[in-house]
Amino acid sequence: MTTAERELDANTNYDWNRIQESGKDAELLFGPGYTGLANLGNSCYMASIMQVMFSIHPFISRYFEKQSLKAAFATAPADPTVDLNMQLTKLAHGLLSGKYSAPAKEGQEGIRSRMFKSVITANHPEFSSMRQQDVLEFFLHLIDRVEKANPGDRELNPFSGFKFVVEERVQCPSGKVSYNKRSDNVLSLSIPLHEATNKEQLEAFNEKKAAMNLDGKEVSNEDIVRPRVPLEACLSSFSGPEEIPDFYSTALNSKTTVTKYAQFELYNLG
Repeated sequence: MTTAERELDANTNYDWNRIQESGKDAELLFGPGYTGLANLGNSCYMASIMQVMFSIHPFISRYFEKQSLKAAFATAPADPTVDLNMQLTKLAHGLLSGKYSAPAKEGQEGIRSRMFKSVITANHPEFSSMRQQDVLEFFLHLIDRVEKANPGDRELNPFSGFKFVVEERVQCPSGKVSYNKRSDNVLSLSIPLHEATNKEQLEAFNEKKAAMNLDGKEVSNEDIVRPRVPLEACLSSFSGPEEIPDFYSTALNSKTTVTKYAQFELYNLG
């Protein structure tokens, strides 16, 4: 068995009970939009991003509804295997057409997006390797590559509607206020664990875990209780007041504790 095969086997047999509904019967879905991506060896980070991208309108419209495989091939360079737009169109039709997703007794293996992976990871020291990668880093890499493939053309760039502007207002004890604006396409949210909706279950679990640790035992994956924090709480934490200590105020000419507020000036995911 090669190193790549060993990594694929280990990844395939990972304990997915941690993130799936273990012990419950799941209904297999087939048809357009329900095609899976085969694991190419530590490629879950790529598959998860691409499945999400091709579930939203900008990507569906750009690479599936408004572009056929024939049209993409006609506008591709001499070697279409290295053209990102061609490979994204090919991937879109593979995932969304339903041609590769039909009822089967043992489910579907999914399509193997080797050409797309080869193009999107080309010349990147990390993504071109077989090592596990960070999903967010790949998402940012995808944005960069797609924008470079469609320079200055908002209609052809499905990420053009992802950008938003955040306005940050900083107020010091003197009453003076400063404003700062930044554009981004990723909203980083902190998780206010104190807003968990299952606090009683968490307390009971922590007590049980502490008792088991004293006995030299470990809690099974099925018994682990994780905090459930609503998205609304995360968004409220983002826009709510945040105290920043040791902030140098030009109004006071000294360090002090200021309060920062954040709000969206422009938010467009269309």
